[in-house]
Amino acid sequence: MESRPVPGRRVCVGRHPHRAFAGNPHGPDGQRAPNITSDEATGIGKWSIADIETVLFSGQTPDFDSVGAGMGEVVNSTANLTQEDRHAIAVYLKSLPPLPATGK
Repeated sequence: MESRPVPGRRVCVGRHPHRAFAGNPHGPDGQRAPNITSDEATGIGKWSIADIETVLFSGQTPDFDSVGAGMGEVVNSTANLTQEDRHAIAVYLKSLPPLPATGK
């Protein structure tokens, strides 16, 4: 399967602002964007690389929930990436330093 481009960087940065993806309580379209740093209390620090790969492929979280509408749009693209590309994204996200969420 050929890889397709992931939505532009502005989509991810708009939902997860500069503070190393620590979340955005007032993301685009009024949607809260969660903390995707390795913070265990407020982020995805307890998720494995395989958990992140699953989210990027199917939109299913480790607790068997589904991602919200904004991330659902991203999953429509990341599901079309190669497994290797989703793995690289997961490794990158796990490498982000833990930061507490910026607010609720």
